[in-house]
Amino acid sequence: MTLSRGLRALALLLVAAPGAHAQLLAAPDHFVTANGASIRYRDIGSGDAVILLHGFGNQVENWAGIGDSLAVNHRVIVMDLRGFGKSTNYRDAASYAHMSEDVVTLMDELRVPRAHLVGHSMGAGTAARLALAHPSRFATASLISGFYRDSAETDSTFAPYLAALERGEGLTALFHWLLPALSDNVLAMVNAGFMARNDRDALVAVMREGPHASIAWGPPAGTWNPVVVHLIVGTADPLISDSRRMATRWSGAKLVEVAGATHGSIVISPETLADIRATLAAHAIAP
Repeated sequence: MTLSRGLRALALLLVAAPGAHAQLLAAPDHFVTANGASIRYRDIGSGDAVILLHGFGNQVENWAGIGDSLAVNHRVIVMDLRGFGKSTNYRDAASYAHMSEDVVTLMDELRVPRAHLVGHSMGAGTAARLALAHPSRFATASLISGFYRDSAETDSTFAPYLAALERGEGLTALFHWLLPALSDNVLAMVNAGFMARNDRDALVAVMREGPHASIAWGPPAGTWNPVVVHLIVGTADPLISDSRRMATRWSGAKLVEVAGATHGSIVISPETLADIRATLAAHAIAP
C-alpha cells in the first residue's frame, strides 16, 4: 500500500478531515442517557434508519463519507460509543458490557422500531451482537472488518497490546498488526494522534471488556436469524479469516471480499459503499 493510500485509510480509520463532508460534520450534537452513560449522536437525512457503529478509538466524525452518502435517501444515526468521542468514558471494564445495549436505548429514545446496522471493526462485532440479541429490531447488518473470536482467543490476541498500553507505550504494535504496510514513522504518528484523542485508562478498560461485549459467532447451529448479514472485508486485512469463519457459522450470511483493501481502507472502498447501498435497497423496512 502506498503512503498516500495509507494516509487516506488512516484519515477515515482514526480522524476525519476538517471541512470535508459538511452534512454530518455540521450536524448538531445530541445526547441521550443510556445505561448511566451520556451518549452523543447525530441524526441526518430521512427514510429507513441506518445506524453506524465506529471502531476502537473512533467517533461520529469518522463516518462522514459513508454517512453523508447514505443520508441521501436514508435516515442516518451516528453515535459515539461509550468510552469514545464525547460520550461518557469509564475506567472500569464492567461499564463497557452495556456498549451494545446503548444502541437499543438510543433507538427507543428516537422512536425507531427497526433499523439497519453498519459497523466497522469493533463496531462490526457490536452490530453482530445486536443482531443476535435483538433480531426483531434490525433488518440488515453490514459487518465491516470485524473481530469474531471466543473469549480465550480474544484474551490471547489482545494481551500483548493491552500490556503495552498499560506500560504507557501506546498502541503502535496494534496498529502495526492491523495496518502492516504503514512505515514505522507513520505508525508512530498514528499512535501519537490516537493517544492524544483518547483517554488511556478508558482504552485499557474497553480492551479488557469491549472485545468480549462484541464477540458474536452467529446463531447456534440449527437456528434461524431473520437479520440479513453481509460480512465485508479486505483481502489485505489481517482479520480476513475472522469474516470467513463467521460466514460459515452464520446461516445465510454473504461474504464480500474487497481486493487489496486493508483494515483501514475498506471504509473508503467504493465496493463497500456499493454493497451497503444494495443491501439497504433490497431489504427496505416496511412502514
